[in-house]
Amino acid sequence: MKLKKLKLNNIRSYTEQEITFPEGSLLLSGNIGSGKSSILLGIDFALFGLQRGNLDGNALLRNGEDKGSVELCFEINNKDIILQRNIKRSGSGVVQEPGQIIIDNELHKATPVELKDKVLELLNYPKQLLTKNKSLIYRYTVYTPQEQMKQILLGKKEDRLETLRKVFGIDKYKRIKDNSKIVISKIKEKKKFYQGETSNLEQKEIEYKEKVIELEQVDTEINQLLPSLTVKKQELEKKKQESKQFEASLEHLNKLKSDLTLLENNLKHLTNKKQEDQTLLEQINQKISQLQQENLEVKDSYTELIQTNKEQIEIIEKEIRLLLDKKQESKVHKANSLTLQSKIKEIDQCPTCYQQVSIEHKTNIHQQQQNTIQEMDKQLLGLETKEQELQNRIQTLKLNLESLTKRESEIKLIQHKLKEFEENKTKAQTLQTKQEQLEKAINEIHTNKTQLQEQINNLKDTESIFTNIKQEKEALEKEFRLLEIKKASLEAKKSPLERFMQVLEREIQIKNETIAKLNKINKTQFFLESSFIPTLDSIEKNVMFKVHEEFNSIFTTWLAILVDLNINLDEEFTPKIEQNGHDIDYEYLSGGEKTATALAYRLALNQVINKMMVEINTKGLLILDEPTDGFSSEQLDRVKDLINELDMEQIILVSHESKVESFVDNILRFEKQDHITQLQQ
Repeated sequence: MKLKKLKLNNIRSYTEQEITFPEGSLLLSGNIGSGKSSILLGIDFALFGLQRGNLDGNALLRNGEDKGSVELCFEINNKDIILQRNIKRSGSGVVQEPGQIIIDNELHKATPVELKDKVLELLNYPKQLLTKNKSLIYRYTVYTPQEQMKQILLGKKEDRLETLRKVFGIDKYKRIKDNSKIVISKIKEKKKFYQGETSNLEQKEIEYKEKVIELEQVDTEINQLLPSLTVKKQELEKKKQESKQFEASLEHLNKLKSDLTLLENNLKHLTNKKQEDQTLLEQINQKISQLQQENLEVKDSYTELIQTNKEQIEIIEKEIRLLLDKKQESKVHKANSLTLQSKIKEIDQCPTCYQQVSIEHKTNIHQQQQNTIQEMDKQLLGLETKEQELQNRIQTLKLNLESLTKRESEIKLIQHKLKEFEENKTKAQTLQTKQEQLEKAINEIHTNKTQLQEQINNLKDTESIFTNIKQEKEALEKEFRLLEIKKASLEAKKSPLERFMQVLEREIQIKNETIAKLNKINKTQFFLESSFIPTLDSIEKNVMFKVHEEFNSIFTTWLAILVDLNINLDEEFTPKIEQNGHDIDYEYLSGGEKTATALAYRLALNQVINKMMVEINTKGLLILDEPTDGFSSEQLDRVKDLINELDMEQIILVSHESKVESFVDNILRFEKQDHITQLQQ
């Protein structure tokens, strides 16, 4: 990895600044607080973004500004990369915004997390050494603030050892062992479970053997039962066939009996019918004899005379009605005249003209009405005389009509009797013929009945034989059913036994499989506890010893260049300092000696990690922040030898010591005025 250019916008004391990084060694020079370390923080932010606890947005964004950005140009494996990250101020603090990365002129916009993942991929850092908030590899191979390195040396040895184990990749052995112990713990839990599952295996096997014996006994009983069942079945089938044969004979017998009963019923019916017809025939013959004795004869008919009488009666009745109308009319005229006579006697003045009515006039009117009354009386008398004559005539006609009607009725009665006589003669002939037919049918029935009776007598033993066969069949069926019930009972007992045995067999199989699993995990546990973990311990110790040996060798080499101290690393990678034959604590060293020890430790880490992790892409870059803090003039001279020995493609040093300028290839000077840092030309 080689840095090329850095652009800062509103980052700490920078408003707008572009810095170009040459190859070789580069010194970022300036007074304390001039903004040199801000450049290192900008590089750190560009690569990994904000990091909780290490790189805070509030410390990075320039005071009074709402937005800021960093753009870093660098090269990895001949690929030109431009990485840009953005930050802004919000209500909850300073946060990151989406940025972009350009790889060989191909632009990719991405979120902060996506940018970090892409950078880690480009740097080819092992993922197991990366956390959400920091990258140990970058911290210990490229850029570690000097104060953080001192904190490693001054911190708890357990923490330091754990950190170094992670950095060197040795912690994987511990993780494997821890995981192995977890596996062993799980195996023990599984063993308890398997042991619980197989605890009653022996009991299940005994139970299975008992069920096998029980099933064999049931099979034996069924096999013993089968011959008897077969024999009974054959006997029953034979008896059924025999029963069927007699059933046909019995059916024929029953049909004959039914036919005989039908013949007897017909015979009885015909006999009764013959008797009824004979009685009826005798009655008809008696009526015929009686009618013959009456010597019936039909004379002339009176129908026309009756009709003539009726017509004359109607004519006379019509004349009487006319006379009655005339009588009523005469009576009305007479009544009107009487009324007028009565009124004229009492009237003195005409009601119409109001003139006086004279006695003479009243007498004339009275006389006129009296004449009318006399004339009406004369008419009424003549009408009554004529009416009486007509009444006498109609009476005579009615008497004559009654006599004629009576004679006509007598003639009709004689005609009816003659008709009845003829009908009775016909009925008598019909009944006589029917009697002959009935006699013939009765004789035929007697003949058929005799034949049927003979056939029935021939089959008289069929019923008793069939009854015996039926009883024998029913007895065989009962015995067969009992045998079948016994067999079904045994099979019903056998079926659940077989199912239970299948369940037992499956349980035993599962338990045996579980025992096999138990044996397998016992072997696994034994292997892990007796071989695998001890082997890992041995490998870890050997690797740790090799790392320690190499780390200590490099550390003492770099330390010897920087300061005349007898310091070695103990097994826990803690500097062990001897002075005048006594062990002294790191805290009791001078400022320059502490810085030298921390720098040597830092450089040793860099070389060992780069040597162990050949795949990472940051080997040619080293950033040292105030590596000469507290150094004497003599120690500063030794730093020159140290830089020459490092032989790195690109080294960036931050220092306010002017003497360092004499042994670097390039210098960038920074000056802060009015809280703004500027690069001096």
